[in-house]
Formats: sequence, structure tokens, C-alpha cells
Amino acid sequence: MFNWKEEYSVGVKAIDNQHKELFNLGNMIYNKIKSNNKDKMEDVKLIIKRLHEYTIYHFEYEESLMEKYNYRDYFQHQNSHKDFIDALDNMEDLDMLINQDKALVDMLNFVLEWITKHILKEDMQYKEFFLNKITG
Repeated sequence: MFNWKEEYSVGVKAIDNQHKELFNLGNMIYNKIKSNNKDKMEDVKLIIKRLHEYTIYHFEYEESLMEKYNYRDYFQHQNSHKDFIDALDNMEDLDMLINQDKALVDMLNFVLEWITKHILKEDMQYKEFFLNKITG
């Protein structure tokens, strides 16, 4: 479902690789939805935990580059990351674990929205900036 295309690249190999891992997590969620396993509670917990840990790692890396190179929209981008983590934290409530299929679909939609709104729009805004700073 989530297929990386070179046009998604922000021009920083480490960030592109991290974005690819987020695509992999999206595919993991999609595959769990399609599975015939009725009890997906452990899968839901594991995926939420993995998504949470990985996004924190990715955001810290991305923000460290922004800070290092004095990216002009650093604080706005940082706030966007905080909003994502807050929304992800809200997914960890008990109601989502009771309706496991709905939880997985909600997570899938969440990741899809994040990819389309944040990675493909907001992150693209720093592409030229980092290309000039890191490779230029």
C-alpha cells in the first residue's frame, strides 16, 4: 500500500531512510488489517509502541539538523512534530484496544495523513534548504 517513490526524497539520505521506515510501518499496519487473526490486541499495542518510538527518533534527528543549520521554520516544524506525538499518544487509550480492527484502520489513516500532509508537503519545504547546507 505504501510505496516509496524517489519524488518523495527530501535530498538527505538519513531522513529519506527514516521516512522509508515510516512507510514500512504503514505497510505493517495494512498487513495486520488484512490478516485473518481475530485477536490483534498485542499487534495493535506493538505497532503503536513501535510507531511512537520510531517517530520520536526520527523527529529528534530531523530537528537536530534544523537546529544545527538554523532552519527558519524550526519552531513551526517542531510544533507539528509535537502535535503528531500527542495524537499518537491519544491512540494508546483503552477504547482503541477493544475495537482492534478499528484501531488498525485509524492508525493506517493516521500514517497516510501524516505522509501526505507532513512528509510530502511540510518536509518538502526544507528540501532545498538542506540541499544547499549539507551538499552545497
